[in-house]
Amino acid sequence: MNISIIFVAIIALIIGCRSDDFPSHIKRCKNGDHTCIANTMNELIKVSASGIRELGVVPTDPYEIADVIVEKGEESPINIKIHYEKCNITGIDSIHVDKVTGFEKDPKTSKFRMRGHLKLSTISGPYQVSGKVLLLPITGRGWSEIKFENVSLRVSLQTHVDTRNGKEFLIIDRVVVKMETEKLRIKLENLFNHKELSDGMNAILNDNDQLIFKELQVPLQNVLEKVARQIVAPVFNKFPYNEMFLDE
Repeated sequence: MNISIIFVAIIALIIGCRSDDFPSHIKRCKNGDHTCIANTMNELIKVSASGIRELGVVPTDPYEIADVIVEKGEESPINIKIHYEKCNITGIDSIHVDKVTGFEKDPKTSKFRMRGHLKLSTISGPYQVSGKVLLLPITGRGWSEIKFENVSLRVSLQTHVDTRNGKEFLIIDRVVVKMETEKLRIKLENLFNHKELSDGMNAILNDNDQLIFKELQVPLQNVLEKVARQIVAPVFNKFPYNEMFLDE
């Protein structure tokens, strides 16, 4: 066979396979059908714990993330820096989407917003902490677990469109997360390398959980934004935008 014909055939095959066909067993919705879109999101979230290979979604429960820093500056009464070389986040597969806005036909002009909630989420792993809490010095390293109870979420996507071979793909530049929680529970083991002092500081942290959350809300949201983008962006990068929805 002529080598040029083989070359053309290979190029055609590569171009034709640059995007996958959207899985037929996953329910698609019409653009702007917010109830349907929210229901499909909830169905996918429920089965995301072990990953959804055909969508490019990695396992979400627990979700492992490396090099996490939660830090607040000197102007705050909670002037601390918590560093995780690696930590696990749980609860992602328990998120319930309550409301969806946008997801219209034209991805260039559409908004992409969601509201949701979950009962419990945790961040856990080996940590290092330094700084001050309510003027009291804090230092330590060991195992930690931070629990968020009755969480409400508002999420929006900042996007642009990438055109490949005449097809439009939604590229997620940033996932903006706004988070509120009714209760924050903090356990930092081995503070000051002294059990009684450690127990006392943990009691102070938990007695002032709403102040702690208010001061650490933005850096915690930054962590969630990073996680959400890592999970969601590959899905939109994998499939042309219009093929993710039913034809009108």
